[in-house]
Amino acid sequence: MPIYIINQPMYINYIVTQINLMLHINYINSIYIYSM
Repeated sequence: MPIYIINQPMYINYIVTQINLMLHINYINSIYIYSM
């Protein structure tokens, strides 16, 4: 994770975390679909 996120307000950090989580879940789902 980039260092500049740590210096941002907490709600921006929360939003970034949520976006990263969604991207991570989509990435795992796509791997699961392709492996079928």
